Amino acid sequence: MDQNTPDPDRIRTIMRDLRMKYIKSPRDEKLQEIFQWLVGRGSLRQMPNQIANGARLAEGRAVAVSGYSGEGKTTAIGRIFANNPNLPDFGQPSCKVVCVTTPAPCTLKTLGRAILRALGYPLNADRKEHEIWEMVHARLAQMGTQIIFIDELQNVTSIAKKDEATRIRDTLKSLMNSPEHPVCLMFSGLPEIERFLTEDEQVARRTRFVKFETINESNAAVIKAIIKSYTNVAALAVTFGDKLAERLIHASNGRFGVIIEMTLEAIEIALEAGATELTREHFATAYVWRTGNAAPANPFVADNWRAINSRRVHLRDVFDGHEDQEAQATKKTSRRRR
Repeated sequence: MDQNTPDPDRIRTIMRDLRMKYIKSPRDEKLQEIFQWLVGRGSLRQMPNQIANGARLAEGRAVAVSGYSGEGKTTAIGRIFANNPNLPDFGQPSCKVVCVTTPAPCTLKTLGRAILRALGYPLNADRKEHEIWEMVHARLAQMGTQIIFIDELQNVTSIAKKDEATRIRDTLKSLMNSPEHPVCLMFSGLPEIERFLTEDEQVARRTRFVKFETINESNAAVIKAIIKSYTNVAALAVTFGDKLAERLIHASNGRFGVIIEMTLEAIEIALEAGATELTREHFATAYVWRTGNAAPANPFVADNWRAINSRRVHLRDVFDGHEDQEAQATKKTSRRRR
């Protein structure tokens, strides 16, 4: 393989461009469709003539985006916010969308404080729980907020006392049906947030759900196209022999966001090595960086790579039911040396 002299400035520029590149998927279209529904309700509710005429404001609705860690949920949602023409000031205090990360551990009080902080009203003094939420309602109306995006909602479900989680859900529901200033909610989190939201019939009725499913080897052609689009930017050749795309899907547990991250890491390794072609070995090195697992517990190296349980990469027993042949041979050789 030909080698180039690595240029650190060039590598930094390429990696910056690659990280700014966003790969769309069919689930982005579904998310966009549902978000437009949410934005549409928000803009209709807040029409000045409705409020001036004393018309009853429509109750808020919710969207819940669920999926395992590494699926790219937060990135996809953030991109939809940033690219929406109705939100030119996204990220600014004047924006009608406010973003909150659920605190961990989460209580009704800490969540209220987090929302106030996101609304530009941090609390320095200790306040009672009911006072905090009165301030949340008042601040939402004052700022004209239409949508609250609450990320990492599973931090609520990890609470030991179920009654606290119920109180949090009831309080979030009160934001949607406030008679003075109802808002819409957008949630993101692990799959267990679905159960948390559907345990309340009223919340379930008002919520639309989007699931970020894991992908499998049937999507290998799509993954190859994504890798190729990245290597074109990096001016690297790439070949897909020996099931490279399938190994990548397996190594990432089918999580789209992890696939993207690992591909970028492999490209950076190739560029730093002065390589002109992205190979399976570069992905193998990226996997070692992530997990510490070299051969034989590395899906990019092992012959029996499908037997590796990528969900257990930080544990000793990473093989499903049987070990890789290379691992068995290594053990036999070790015994002979003894």
